[in-house]
Amino acid sequence: MKRILCALVTVLILAVLPTTAYASASRIAVVSPGLSFSDSTAYCSVVINGDSASDVIRAVIRLCYEGERIKVWYTSSEDGVLVFERDYDISDYGPGTYEVTVDFTINDESYPRGSFEREYQGG
Repeated sequence: MKRILCALVTVLILAVLPTTAYASASRIAVVSPGLSFSDSTAYCSVVINGDSASDVIRAVIRLCYEGERIKVWYTSSEDGVLVFERDYDISDYGPGTYEVTVDFTINDESYPRGSFEREYQGG
């Protein structure tokens, strides 16, 4: 009985090892969206770090006001790091909740959306 149990445990361990090794080799992307205000200007920023200097990063960055998209930017980088900074005049929108969202891929692999939300009191 012990021999059968040991054989079963060994088979289970061998079956799990390749999956664990693959999972530990998964890429980890770091995305940092940001949003600040000065007078009636919103300053939007995004930094995305890949794993290597050869990573191709593509991003769609949106600025939203009260849940509605008001501006979209498309950008990319081929050196493993994407740094994005833009400003946008929000005088037509005024006080309320603004959000920067970023959908991105690294080497054509999609990652979860990054977002940052901030209240604008008016300037």
